[in-house]
Amino acid sequence: ETTSLTNSAILSKSYISVSDEKGGDINVTAKTLSLSNSRLNTDTSGKANAGNIAINADDAVNLTNSAQLRTDTYGIGNAGKITIDAKGAVTFDGLSRDQNGKPIENGSPSFVDTGTGVASQVGSLNSDPQKDIPGFGQGGDIEIKAHSLNLKNGAALSSTTYGGESFNPDGTIIYKNAGNITITVDDAVNL
Repeated sequence: ETTSLTNSAILSKSYISVSDEKGGDINVTAKTLSLSNSRLNTDTSGKANAGNIAINADDAVNLTNSAQLRTDTYGIGNAGKITIDAKGAVTFDGLSRDQNGKPIENGSPSFVDTGTGVASQVGSLNSDPQKDIPGFGQGGDIEIKAHSLNLKNGAALSSTTYGGESFNPDGTIIYKNAGNITITVDDAVNL
């Protein structure tokens, strides 16, 4: 069976700043998973960590039309880990279509907001620096295991940090890291 989401979102958020509870995980097991203009997202803006996202597919995973898997932190907690384990191809196609069906490309620099793919982010930048949201947690890792991986039309895998700085007791600065991206395929990675 194919599990499909179109124009949908599954969100797991941890907003209570005093909470020590981890955000909820999102786990999907399917023969084939297809997401179109949809998002699976875990994030945190407090002390708790964001949840993890785990996708297990007996066949393929396809994200198109601005579909995203995201885990972010805008607080002290860490972003979650994103794992995709598919026996077939994993394909991220950044080609989106407008309401008239005309292809439009998005991705690249604006991926974080609109592109197709997988992202882990610490904090966020805005066009107005006074509205920047620093994150103080660690970025989440992204791990993909598949027969093959296809990134097309501006789709992206992204682990970024716009985090704030925190301090050790001795006053030295602690900079937080973005997560690692690990890709393991049996066949080819096509970009």
